[in-house]
Amino acid sequence: MTSEGGCEAGTYTTPQALLWAPGTICAIAFAAEQPAPAGVRYVFDGWQNAPPTVGPAVPATYRATFRTQYRLVRSVSPLAGGSLHATPAAADGYYDAGAQVQLQAAANSGYAFAGFTGDAAGTAPLVQVTMNGPRNVTALFSLTPGGGGSGAAYRFVPVTPCRVADTRPGQGTAGAFGPPSLGAGQTRRIPVPASPCGIPANAQAYSLNVTVVPVGPLSYLSIWPAGQPQPFVSTLNSFQGEVVANAAIVPAGANGAIDVFVTDATDVIIDVNGYFTSTGGLQFYPVTPCRVADTRSGEGKTGAFGPPRLGAGGRRDLPIPQSGCGVPAGAQAYSVNVTVVPPGPMAYLSLWPTGQNQPLVSTLNSFAGAIVANAAIVPAGTGGASASLCRTPQM
Repeated sequence: MTSEGGCEAGTYTTPQALLWAPGTICAIAFAAEQPAPAGVRYVFDGWQNAPPTVGPAVPATYRATFRTQYRLVRSVSPLAGGSLHATPAAADGYYDAGAQVQLQAAANSGYAFAGFTGDAAGTAPLVQVTMNGPRNVTALFSLTPGGGGSGAAYRFVPVTPCRVADTRPGQGTAGAFGPPSLGAGQTRRIPVPASPCGIPANAQAYSLNVTVVPVGPLSYLSIWPAGQPQPFVSTLNSFQGEVVANAAIVPAGANGAIDVFVTDATDVIIDVNGYFTSTGGLQFYPVTPCRVADTRSGEGKTGAFGPPRLGAGGRRDLPIPQSGCGVPAGAQAYSVNVTVVPPGPMAYLSLWPTGQNQPLVSTLNSFAGAIVANAAIVPAGTGGASASLCRTPQM
């Protein structure tokens, strides 16, 4: 509250007693909105008894009234699944306390409404929410058989591995994709389509490689679609506080984002090597697991697929269609499991399409020199080959 004129001019926190000289003019003003917690605001509503133009002859009390409003956040998952409308509409999402808001979910072609999550529940597409606090509601949609022009299954689109996020300082990332590190019990929302990796907004899921660089023991890291309740699952663990990587396929959540939760303080690095879409893309063909390459001596592999092992900084092109595993030359990406048997600490191993520039990504790490394995989806490069690079000391 501010006052000017004949009533002790200044700025005050109410309630405040002022000396107002009888017969003098005083101007009293309040900000239209008062400070409030997140998702809440207090809006000036009027005077309970408006002050007179000039000072009263006897003591008097004047009261400004404010009404409480709460914010309603609406989202859909996946982004391409449909829409969520509110009646009555509010341009900025704020409603008076106690207001009844009707939410109507509408599925896009090829999708069906699956239910609500957050501060609404049920599988009926029409629900009413009472605004007695900040509210967050997500409408969930699922593909219908034949939906999206490609049946109920998604199709895969490989991309050159690209770094989506790195919370370590000095890595050229910022905002949701960069520092600071995640603290114990903290959740970070990562809007993958807004990253510099060129992932479209209609992607339904992401093929990711997630790495943690913890400051100590990390019970677990979990990733799930933004806007959905946190599931009781772990994507990876690092009980010894070591750098650990793991591959994960994560559905896109509200506005294409994913949520990342960590139990203990850690840096998080996320790379993407492809995404799933309801139209176009590649179909997946499973094969009987087959060993493409083994650089250890005496394992029956030769040429590009056998010894010698990769030295520090060593690179090797692997023409997978020539491996004898029955992978056709027309394959455009490979689902592989990679294992390192290092003689000592190894900073990282990277896989990427042959013929393309080496990306700044890691497929796995073994700083303790232990045997480590990780899964990866790798696009096919020149001649159907994929390249591998080993950094310090040897593999």
